[in-house]
Amino acid sequence: VVLNEIAKDPARSMIVIDPVATDTAQMADFHLQVKPGADAWCLAAMAAVLVQENLCDEEFLAEHVDGVAEVREVLATIPVDDYAQRSGVDQELLRSAARRIARASSVAVFEDLGVQQAPNSTLVSYLNKLLWILTGNFGKRGGQHLHSSFAPLFRAGGVGRTPVTGAPVIAGLIPCNAVPQEILTDHPDRFRGVIVESSNPAHSIADSAACRAAFESLELLVVIDVAMTETARLAHYVLPAASQFEKPECTFFNLEFPHNDFQLRHPLFDPLPGTLPEFEIWARLVREIGFVSDEDLHPLREAASQGREAYTQAFFAEVAGNPALVKALPYVLYETLGPTLPEGLAGAAALWGLAQKTAVTYPDAVRRAGYADGNALFDAILESPSGIT
Repeated sequence: VVLNEIAKDPARSMIVIDPVATDTAQMADFHLQVKPGADAWCLAAMAAVLVQENLCDEEFLAEHVDGVAEVREVLATIPVDDYAQRSGVDQELLRSAARRIARASSVAVFEDLGVQQAPNSTLVSYLNKLLWILTGNFGKRGGQHLHSSFAPLFRAGGVGRTPVTGAPVIAGLIPCNAVPQEILTDHPDRFRGVIVESSNPAHSIADSAACRAAFESLELLVVIDVAMTETARLAHYVLPAASQFEKPECTFFNLEFPHNDFQLRHPLFDPLPGTLPEFEIWARLVREIGFVSDEDLHPLREAASQGREAYTQAFFAEVAGNPALVKALPYVLYETLGPTLPEGLAGAAALWGLAQKTAVTYPDAVRRAGYADGNALFDAILESPSGIT
């Protein structure tokens, strides 16, 4: 709907950078059909046009951006026509797209997995950001902004190194294209077992042939997914998951700046026979490992049956005295608070913890939104299938 509105509006333009003539590309005013893997040449040339034709937002750069001179100096030396040719994009089309960005009253750029999983993805992401930084399109209506989150998708952390290639491990994440190299080796610390959830790397990462060969050599490959993907066909065990219509789901980040909207979507149907929601699959695995005992969980189960306030007091008391509970909080919440939630919503128990953390971290914002505390916020989420602000 949004793309159709843009395509029909003569005052707005859509620029698509994609090797494929997708449905979106066919709607675009500018389709920069780059050669696969040549995105960096295209984006560097566009940034160079902004600098060489004096199209930058000088006032914004002077007030808000550090290190501009060094970047501008490099971009001033780029031969735009040569870079355009290397990228496979007509240089006049590329220049026209860059000029359109420069004269727009606002610019929003959306970058997704296509380039993020391709070679030189960090460089591509950096060059992409130059397009809206150089033109002053940050922190204003219709431009770029930092999205808000109810919970981080991963924990912040230092930089470690993978055992084989020495690739950086940042916040627990390693570059996906390094995974085959971490497996296809006789290194004593190579990856020997992998769990893949809701992802299809044997089809979708840059060198899928290497990924398939690597996965075939693993001692253990477990796949949790709703579909029998190319990766699942290589697995020793496939644990079939319920679809998004058969379980509660939510999005932990939103793009509705400046309002923070959050929606817990309720299940519409029962799961198909032989499938389970992911939270139940993981809970059963943790249960079998025996990491947390029934004895550990008993006080919280008792408190949950007495109401939300009793559970809140018991939860913080138990967690403070039992390190094992801290390491398995989503499981603990699912096993103790989950059974007391409305039918079909046991998997939303982890949101209780996030609601408590949000209320402690942003007390004024939570109160302004109309919620007295974390319990009130959590109950509002449960009772509002269309979402809350």
